[in-house]
Amino acid sequence: MLDYLSRKNVERPNIEKLLVERPEYIANFNSRFYDGLATSMNSIQFLAEMEMAEVIGTTLHVKQVISYNKEMGERLQKIEKATPNIATLLANSAADLYSSLRIQL
Repeated sequence: MLDYLSRKNVERPNIEKLLVERPEYIANFNSRFYDGLATSMNSIQFLAEMEMAEVIGTTLHVKQVISYNKEMGERLQKIEKATPNIATLLANSAADLYSSLRIQL
């Protein structure tokens, strides 16, 4: 999914469109969500302890931006390119995202 979302020709993606056009990206999302949950939580906690981010209510706020450089690797470069599209996907309500991505709570 990262390769797809980092392409320049992908415009304003939405979950419903991905379900129809790229079902392989959504098919096992529940297990991928839980596989990455501990790492995500540890990363958020680390950023908070380093005072680079803070959690206010249910929102993560960036306090210090980390600029990408080539030494960080190609995967991070793809993540940086995909960030606007990922933000667009995550703009939906949490309930809609969990339902559409079939995440079991």
